[in-house]
Amino acid sequence: MKLIYTAVAAVALVGISSIAQAIDEFAVPGSDTRSGVLDDTGMRLAATTFAVTVRHDAADPDLYINEIAVVPQPGWDPDIDFQFILGQYGWTNGQFQQGDYVLGTPINQNIDWTFYRLASHFGTFSNVAPGTYNFRLKLFGGDSAGASDQLASFLLHVRIIDRYDISVAASFPQPTLGLGGTTEATVSVDNGGTEDFLTSTWYVAGFGKDNPYAPQNEQLTFTDFLGNWFGQVITPGNSRSDLHSRWSAGPSLPLGTYLGDIGIIGGIYEGDSHNWQANPATIEVVGARVSGTLHLSDFSGDLTGAPLMVEVWQSGTLVETVNTVLQAGGNFKVSPAANGLSTLKFRTRSGLKRAFTTTLSGTPVTGVVINVDNGDVDHSGEVDAADIDAVIAAFGAVGDNPADVDGSLEIDAADIDIVIAHFGSVDD
Repeated sequence: MKLIYTAVAAVALVGISSIAQAIDEFAVPGSDTRSGVLDDTGMRLAATTFAVTVRHDAADPDLYINEIAVVPQPGWDPDIDFQFILGQYGWTNGQFQQGDYVLGTPINQNIDWTFYRLASHFGTFSNVAPGTYNFRLKLFGGDSAGASDQLASFLLHVRIIDRYDISVAASFPQPTLGLGGTTEATVSVDNGGTEDFLTSTWYVAGFGKDNPYAPQNEQLTFTDFLGNWFGQVITPGNSRSDLHSRWSAGPSLPLGTYLGDIGIIGGIYEGDSHNWQANPATIEVVGARVSGTLHLSDFSGDLTGAPLMVEVWQSGTLVETVNTVLQAGGNFKVSPAANGLSTLKFRTRSGLKRAFTTTLSGTPVTGVVINVDNGDVDHSGEVDAADIDAVIAAFGAVGDNPADVDGSLEIDAADIDIVIAHFGSVDD
């Protein structure tokens, strides 16, 4: 059970295993050529990786992979080196899984795995002349941990180039988010090189306060990948822009600058896995999406802690209700999850609903002033005789009470007068 990096003469090769040939499939996805660089300027990560897929049926005999070898071909440069990484992902018995395979472990399930970095080199190559170098990637094993049959042999090529001339930029329609806000990232890729550039996929590493790898409680929430960066070809001198990902700011995130590590993966060949980070990826989280002050007419008491309900209406439909409390002086901060043109309807204590129309986006709406008519004790949406009856029924009571419409902590004639003054008023 071993990993080998060897010259041709160092290995005695046997024929392809009848077990593997009959029941198991090994393949290299994508091109049989990968690129490597001498200079990684402008790249997040230079990664020259060769993947191998393995398929096995649980009804067939157990399969053991016991040895992996890189066998250089004529003209090989000994300064080219590879690591063997047995991280795998794929389907096992109908369930998607990922993890690590241990050489010499039996494979006895229904699997469709990809060892996505089986032979890998991370970073630049040193002391290697530009050009294409050939090698064989071989897997050995069989029906036991001691078997040494050749399971698969692939003739592969690594092409060393000087460098890539690729730049990747990010932009956001809402670069400033209130708590609860959502924004989308767009990425643009410029190809300043002399060969076609192929994007194989896109990645998300994190979007954290002050750095991309901040603790989870200081991370924007990644919601979804957007756009399509699978197999997109960008010819020399041209660029491509597309959506990249969606992000939201949780209700309890600390305020400040959030830096992202998002980007695309690609290269010259299908299967190249070099990383380019999209810059600049910066979002400011500034607090509540909507903030301001609510005034309840004829109310002289303290509104601190009073319940505040905010309904969010779009195109005549109630899409969301936010429940919170008022702060000192009737100040409020709310962060609806909805986006777009919205009518917010505010209600507190014995006030009628009052509407405020705005566009909810990543940019906070501040300085809002809501003037609410008093007197709707029963929250029927209208100040009417039932509200007068409610005040009369509680007449003389002291302390906090819904019928105490003036906030004096006593229900008296002043409360009846306020309800009468607003008689006939209705909700917005």
